[in-house]
Amino acid sequence: MLIYVHQGVLPRGELSDDASVAISVAMDTPLPRIQASLPQLNGSFVQVVRSEASEVWTFAHPTISDALTVILESQPHMIEALVRGATIEKILSDFVCEGAQVLTDAPEIPHTLDDVLVARLCTAKDDPRTNFAIFSFLNNRATDEVVRKAISADPTLLSRETWRTHRLSANPKLRVHAKAHRLGILDAERREWASDFMESVGRDDFDLSFTDHEDMMAVIPPTRLFEMGFRLGSDGLERLIPQIKTAADDADEDDPESGFEHISASIDSIENISPLSGRTRALIENARQHMAEAIKAIERRKEEREEDHSDEWDVMASEPKKLSQQPQETVAETEKKRSIFADVDQGHKLPLHGPNH
Repeated sequence: MLIYVHQGVLPRGELSDDASVAISVAMDTPLPRIQASLPQLNGSFVQVVRSEASEVWTFAHPTISDALTVILESQPHMIEALVRGATIEKILSDFVCEGAQVLTDAPEIPHTLDDVLVARLCTAKDDPRTNFAIFSFLNNRATDEVVRKAISADPTLLSRETWRTHRLSANPKLRVHAKAHRLGILDAERREWASDFMESVGRDDFDLSFTDHEDMMAVIPPTRLFEMGFRLGSDGLERLIPQIKTAADDADEDDPESGFEHISASIDSIENISPLSGRTRALIENARQHMAEAIKAIERRKEEREEDHSDEWDVMASEPKKLSQQPQETVAETEKKRSIFADVDQGHKLPLHGPNH
């Protein structure tokens, strides 16, 4: 357990850090006694390895840590050990902060462990996959206080690179920026980045899904938001036709309408913002007509290809019939084609259970 709460790497020597003290209290065993017992496990469950200039205790096999995680999950009073020792992936996918949304069967991290959790978040590896999980956790499973503490502990956290999502409104990094802005802890540089990102994707990909979320809209300064709306209204809709053509080229023939969902949703967002001018409404109607025609063209293309395949199957199905109509060979003709060794092979078969089989 002592090695576990140090993420599998325990410095060799006297310990008095919070993680070690927590295990001593949880196990009701003096810390020196636990440390003195470690050598008895050396070579079986644990081992000593040299790390840089010091020696550390580690598990003899990484599966020991996995097994401890499974055991601790059934012991609610050992939640601190789990938060300290479980993999960051496990915490981000399975746990939820006390006071955040209620998730069935999800272990709750109590407020008293907020600082421990924040430390795990800030020291997690910086790669797109992990960062996506971190932003998703902060957006969906963390309380405002945890978000506040995490950004305060590591101001560079918000600048970590992560994956993009199909829709801006589902982007957890942007959603955390919006949450930080609501909490009053989003600095000017990060606010500008978020505004730039939403504007560029809205302009280039016609993804206006963020306009359905007031907290995301609030990140964009009012003057800039007005300018953005003016630009989208003046030339954004005129660029829709090429985007519809691109969507048609990439659409799934089994579900062609899904390829235009993001465009259709963005048009709906524009219609919900305010009364439209006659020119804007005409552009929208023109775009909807092009989408409908594109969907019909995709459906026709699919039907034509299925008809072509049907013809091919008819030809292939007729071949066996022709073969079956050929006269069968007589017994005599068959006998002539048999190998002269056939009878020899049948009379001298080797046993199948021999040593070389």
